[in-house]
Amino acid sequence: MDMEREGGWGKRLRACLYPGFSFLCLLWLALRSGRKPSRLRYPCQQAAAVHASWIIAAAGAGMVRWAYKGKGGRRRFIAVPALVLVASLCVAVGGQSGVEAVGREVPDLEEAGMRAASLSPPAWTGELSDGSHDVFAVTNVPVPAAGNPVHAGVDALIRFLDEGGVSFYRSAADYPGAGPEGIISTDDVVLIKVNAAWDQRGMTNTDVVRGLISAVLRHPDGFTGEVVLVENCEGGPDYNQVHNNAEDARQSFQAVVDSFGDPARVSASSWWSFTDEAVYEFDSGDMRQGYVLLGNNVSYPKFVTGRGTCVSLRNGVWTGSGYDKGRVKLINVPVLKSHNATGVTAALKNFMGVPSIHKTVNVHHDLIYQGFMGRMMNEVIFPDLNIIDAIWVSPAHPDGPAGPYSKAVRANVLLAGKDPVALDWYAGKHVLYPISGYGRHDPDTPYGEGTNPYHDGTRNTGYPYNAFRVMLESTASVLRQGGRDVTLDPARMTVRVRDLNVGLRWSGGHCVTGVDSPGTEWHFAEGTTREGFEEWLCLQNPQGHAVRAGIDFMTGEGEVTTHSLELAPHSRSTLHVNHLLGPGKDVSASVRAEVPIVCERPMYFLYNGAWSGGHCVSGVKAPGAEWYFAEGTARGGFDTYICIQNPQQQDAEVRITYMKGDGENSQQGLTVKGESRCTVNVASFLGRGDDVAHDFSARVESTNGVPIVCERPMYFLYNGAWTGGHCVSGVQAPGAEWYFAEGTARGGFDTYICIQNPQQQDAEVRITYMKGDGENSQQGLTVKGESRCTVSVASFLGRGDDVAHDFSARVESTNGVPIVCERPMYFLYNGAWSGGHCVSGVASPGMEWHFAEGTTREGFEEWLCLQNPQGHAVRADLAFMTGEGEVIPCEMELPARSRVTLNVNRVLGPGKDVSVSVRASSPIVCERPMYFELRM
Repeated sequence: MDMEREGGWGKRLRACLYPGFSFLCLLWLALRSGRKPSRLRYPCQQAAAVHASWIIAAAGAGMVRWAYKGKGGRRRFIAVPALVLVASLCVAVGGQSGVEAVGREVPDLEEAGMRAASLSPPAWTGELSDGSHDVFAVTNVPVPAAGNPVHAGVDALIRFLDEGGVSFYRSAADYPGAGPEGIISTDDVVLIKVNAAWDQRGMTNTDVVRGLISAVLRHPDGFTGEVVLVENCEGGPDYNQVHNNAEDARQSFQAVVDSFGDPARVSASSWWSFTDEAVYEFDSGDMRQGYVLLGNNVSYPKFVTGRGTCVSLRNGVWTGSGYDKGRVKLINVPVLKSHNATGVTAALKNFMGVPSIHKTVNVHHDLIYQGFMGRMMNEVIFPDLNIIDAIWVSPAHPDGPAGPYSKAVRANVLLAGKDPVALDWYAGKHVLYPISGYGRHDPDTPYGEGTNPYHDGTRNTGYPYNAFRVMLESTASVLRQGGRDVTLDPARMTVRVRDLNVGLRWSGGHCVTGVDSPGTEWHFAEGTTREGFEEWLCLQNPQGHAVRAGIDFMTGEGEVTTHSLELAPHSRSTLHVNHLLGPGKDVSASVRAEVPIVCERPMYFLYNGAWSGGHCVSGVKAPGAEWYFAEGTARGGFDTYICIQNPQQQDAEVRITYMKGDGENSQQGLTVKGESRCTVNVASFLGRGDDVAHDFSARVESTNGVPIVCERPMYFLYNGAWTGGHCVSGVQAPGAEWYFAEGTARGGFDTYICIQNPQQQDAEVRITYMKGDGENSQQGLTVKGESRCTVSVASFLGRGDDVAHDFSARVESTNGVPIVCERPMYFLYNGAWSGGHCVSGVASPGMEWHFAEGTTREGFEEWLCLQNPQGHAVRADLAFMTGEGEVIPCEMELPARSRVTLNVNRVLGPGKDVSVSVRASSPIVCERPMYFELRM
């Protein structure tokens, strides 16, 4: 009996499931469509209508029965209009009942995915272009790192815009994306108009939005304004979607906002919350949030930000006594996708997220034929920049504007421009259409028919096949009437395209002088695992037995992390510090071993997301109380730092003396805590300037005698063209003689010799250039006391692409006044890899030299430069040690007073990581320059 009763209830429950579901569909249809009948064309509405249609039909039949069952005509009088209403609803939903395409599926997503993966948008320079309608596209945008707000694609796009004359930041700073006529000032209210009305791939990519916010906050002059995500959301507060367009689908817009941790700095405003509130402007005394209605479908929001700033989208920031329109900047960030009415959703269609959704009628007709978005843009703050998110695109018609995960393809493209019409034309024709193969996405399609199905077998959506073109033309016409210069003419556009598979390669070079003997202790003041930096430690064991080494990493907060490893005999080992310590740490390192080894620290970087390169130093064997650097500058295009490691337990009191090119000195004091590191940004102390007063040498002293270690990294945009960086360890004392094995005056290289005179007496200096052809040249100069001097070698030797313009150098103080010397070089290696490197001179030649780092992997070219300052030929024996313990010998003959260059790649072949030890029959000098291009 109980089982029968349970079965009966189960049957009843199952019988109620579909009617209940159908009723919910009807409720959804009513609530979601609201006052917007055009939404009945949306796929989700159509699906709901299919399941609710039997309720509508049953209601109609029941009404007929009720009307004729009763007496009199009153029921018929009520029933007739009701039946007309029901019939109209049936026609409205029934006429669009199917969501499947007629004929072939549109598009074939597998084919679309392959097209997206191989997409190569064209670039051109329009013959009538004046820069007003330029389109910028970056392709092969890399997947962003989890948890990192910086988006490499967004940053690359900002740099690319700057190269094309569109500066993102309004600033005089020498910084990527900055310019005096830039878009964003330090105290602006930056509105980012996203598409939040849909979920999955139908919404703007939240990784892109997070990266854009991060970029704004990194304004070179310091950002004191606020960033606000804005959208009318159409159906409710959709900033908290469950299924989002991001690598982490849980990352909603609200999660992005919250990740920045300060609602007064980054917030979101959902205009849906007051979409029905008709209000007046702030200057009328009406402080409510809501919509100001202008008529003809046009309305605009006035609202309050997370900081409490009152903003009118038409007039700007309300100050209490007037409006500051210039402080509001609008960045329009749509997602690129198919739309079943307008053909394409991009910059123009995304502006549909501005007006009150309940104060508009016949939206799609107005959009396509009457230039509705043009009227909107003419009445409110015009977008300062449009950025189209095409990381994922939704080419499936007629599912647009929905963008389900299952019907989207990854394109990894970002596009930008100031002219939304030109940008949409390009995005439809050269991004979406090549992926979808669907002619409605091509603004130049010759088909304008309204047949059902269309000529290609797809069903009619109620609008002409070329609706996208019609919308572009009508909108452009209205915008021109409002004084906006927009175009659909490709001859007026210049299109720039950058492939980030190439653009995100890190190229550069580094160079070190070998160490004259292995040691049991090595110290490195610099090191970081911040975003954009890759740090390594290379350890050479020249012994015939295994060696145990321990490494102490010291942070700026005094934290010490210890790591140990075993080094195989006659081998090199490589340690990736980022993997060991994790991201976001500034570290110094001290290496200790049981028996003597050799250590170097190469680093590769994309500095500030813009300047790629690398630098490398050999460790120093012991801390000291005094360190000297001959090179340094606070000119524009150079960022110079001094890194100080204190490996002792006691705090070090440090004084830095800057000896400037104009003969003046400046001093800076600081404390470096025990077992920690400190970084000094020199420009923050000396200021910036493009004159000799901002070139400097430096002496770093521990005034309380606590031994320290010092390095000086520099990052640069050399002559506005070559990016990179270099780093040197300081020398512990001036000397009367310094040697450099490397140097060239060939084309594509600018070589300098920097001379510091820390003494009060002037130094008489002679430079001897020992050239690759065996000839020598000498140059004399005077370096004033407590100052510095820079020698441009090419201005003395001239230029030439031959061995006569390769040189080694000896720098002597002929009157015995001790000096300090460095040799920075800047280059465009092989016409392709820009960068720079720098070394401190060595005080004397040696019988042996050791290098822990070296590789002949793809993308690396390694050289050895050997200087023989003797009056006779010298024999050099080289031993290359691989990671597998293999030792590869090489012999060389060095002519008297000359330099010899060895291409290590040619000697060893490709694919080898090597250290090298050089032993000579008489004292020589050795350096190891390396040039590279890394795919990061």
